[in-house]
Amino acid sequence: MSVIGSHEASGAFARLAPAALYRRARAWLVDHSDHTRAQRTAGNAFLIRVASALLVYVIQVLLARWMGEFQFGIYVYVWTWVLLVGALVDFGLASAAQRFIPEYLGLRAFALLRGFLSGSRWLTLAIATAIAGLAALGIRALESWIGQYEIVPLYLACATLPMFALTHMQEGIARAYGWVNIALLPPYIVRSLALIAVMAMARVIGRRLASHVDPDLHGRGLLFSAHLH
Repeated sequence: MSVIGSHEASGAFARLAPAALYRRARAWLVDHSDHTRAQRTAGNAFLIRVASALLVYVIQVLLARWMGEFQFGIYVYVWTWVLLVGALVDFGLASAAQRFIPEYLGLRAFALLRGFLSGSRWLTLAIATAIAGLAALGIRALESWIGQYEIVPLYLACATLPMFALTHMQEGIARAYGWVNIALLPPYIVRSLALIAVMAMARVIGRRLASHVDPDLHGRGLLFSAHLH
């Protein structure tokens, strides 16, 4: 029994040796079977979503510290509207891509495939632009019922809606081709990094502009504000 146990232990150790692990990892990477490809795809998607969750946490902390609780609340409110409307504004074309693109590829109907790829993008962009315009008109009509501090952020949300919808459509097309990295990296990683970079740049520019304000004018403004309160 002890001999058998020692042989099993040595075999397990050999399987866990660095060289053996390297060979197994290399074999897994070069394996192009459907099962292995699905495993790699799921692993990449999982890693991207985990990295996205960490980035979102960092963004929330940074924005809350940079903007203050009042402005940060406005940002969350407006961005929630963008996420809600932007996911619906394509009327399901992003999800339909995962049905039509594999079907056209299987049938080798490349004319229909080209038509769907081009038409779905333009149609999504046109619909999103029309809805953004209607939303801007609605904001204009309801300005007296909306807080003055929310009007400009809501207009900015309308301006970002077409590009957000187009990105959502592109994500659906990339998913249909099985390009998980291309589908998930822009909305979950690149957008978060770009937001951090833009906000950091705006913070630096704002500090520089504030440092060049006339001290006398700044003091009179504070005195006037204190008098009003």
